[in-house]
Amino acid sequence: MFLVDTVEGRIIDDQELKQSYAARQPYGDWLKENMVRIEDLPMPSQIHGLEEKTLVDRQRVFGTPLKT
Repeated sequence: MFLVDTVEGRIIDDQELKQSYAARQPYGDWLKENMVRIEDLPMPSQIHGLEEKTLVDRQRVFGTPLKT
């Protein structure tokens, strides 16, 4: 990825561009504070099985590509 900065008249490369955006907000801190590990989640009280009758409809609703 690169950015053409017409104001400064230069091309900003991938590394500089990503570093610039990453430095704007404390994304790393937000991730550490809010990350939920799947191992820490409670087990579901009920696990639903596959409902083949509605599978294709649910795939369409959620934009899953269908195999033909």
